[in-house]
This record gives sequence, structure tokens and C-alpha cells, in this order.
Amino acid sequence: MIDELLHAGMDVARLNFSHGTPERQSSVGDLRSPRLRAFTASPLRFWPTYRGQKSVRARWEQGKSVRLHFGQRFVITTKNVIGTEQGVSTTFRALPESVRKGDRVLLNDGEIALRVVSSRGQEVVCQVENGGELANIRASIFLA
Repeated sequence: MIDELLHAGMDVARLNFSHGTPERQSSVGDLRSPRLRAFTASPLRFWPTYRGQKSVRARWEQGKSVRLHFGQRFVITTKNVIGTEQGVSTTFRALPESVRKGDRVLLNDGEIALRVVSSRGQEVVCQVENGGELANIRASIFLA
């Protein structure tokens, strides 16, 4: 199946490392074999996922959605706050300890991409890399 996917043009493989043993996780080497690379003009890239999806339950200011724009600062906090264009709260209390500077945080099934700038106390300060409308009362956070 991998041969067929590569022949059809696959250039990114998403690998879920949330579960399993280190031996299972080392299987990336199998996907980098010279035999499989013969199918692609460019190197196969990997999108590893480790920590999974968490939930954001936001109350928006005046019940409205917010639009996030490239380059803007956006804070995700464990404090119970009303969501604005500056930030939103999350019920995932361990978020600030779960991310590091440079990590990607995806919202709304990956439509909105943030990059962690810093994490301190109850806040994760991010910069928007790919903006969009954040409208759902129950959006999702995906740590990539």
C-alpha cells in the first residue's frame, strides 16, 4: 500500500506516536528506505503527532466568533475568560506544561495554525501562522 501511495504522489506521511513502544516508533526508518525513495522526486516528509487532541470550550465576547490573522499574538489560557481576538480559555489544564517554544498548535481541525512563543503559568502565548475564523464554542486543539 505504501508503494502505491508514493507512486500516486504522496509526499507527507502522518505518523501517530501517541501510543506504542519505542521500537514501533523507530519504524520511520522503514519509510526512508532507498527502495521507497525511488518512487518520489523529493524526500518523503513526516508529520509526527504525539499528544493528541484536546478541547477548547470558549465563551466569546457578545457571542461572536473571532478572526485570527497571520502574525498576530494569541493567548490560550487555563483561566476562565471570555474569548476575544487576543485569546481564549481551554479546559486542558496541562496545556502550559505540555508545550514548548516552537511547538505547533492547530485549531479547528488544522485550519488555524499557531506557533508557541512562550508558556508560563496558566498561559500559552502563540503567534498565528495560518489565520481563520474561530467560531465554534467547542473548538479543538491539536498539538503537533
